[in-house]
Amino acid sequence: MPMESGAHSAVLDTLTLVHEQMKQQHEGCSTLRSQLAQAEGRLARLEALYTSLIESLPDLGVSPQQPREATEGETVEDRDAEAEDLTPTDDPQPAVTEVDNESGTATLPDLIMNLMASANRPLRVRDVLEAINRLRDQGRTDKLRSSKRPTENVRTALNRLTRKGLVVKVSRGVYEIARADNTSEAA
Repeated sequence: MPMESGAHSAVLDTLTLVHEQMKQQHEGCSTLRSQLAQAEGRLARLEALYTSLIESLPDLGVSPQQPREATEGETVEDRDAEAEDLTPTDDPQPAVTEVDNESGTATLPDLIMNLMASANRPLRVRDVLEAINRLRDQGRTDKLRSSKRPTENVRTALNRLTRKGLVVKVSRGVYEIARADNTSEAA
């Protein structure tokens, strides 16, 4: 009989170890799901920005082109390093890349889409306005310089982007780039 007790003890010990490992795997999977959701959100913002930029090219007199392929000896990562500023960060201020040009042909909605796609979180109207003011102070845009009601201009542009399905209002005064899984909510 003592053998059976030892065998039961070994089975119980093994069961405990397996349970601990299952618990660790569940936690690991949860972390991976969270990271995947964040990556999918970043991808959706980049896809929306890409679409917006492609759609604005004819207005600029430029024909759309596909991104260039990596040249021999150059990795895709090397090529993509040129666009590194488009990668969202955890910085509370959205990173911005070439949002305006000398001729001033970029529109306020284009600028806002770029800001939102570069942010790693939903933005308030005030966040967008502060980012535009920062860019203006840096000499990177002239948007809203002569506006008497810049907050209303930003809010109106965001509402138009929402009606077009490019942006989703997530709460009062808070917006984010529309993703494939939330565009039906925006309609």
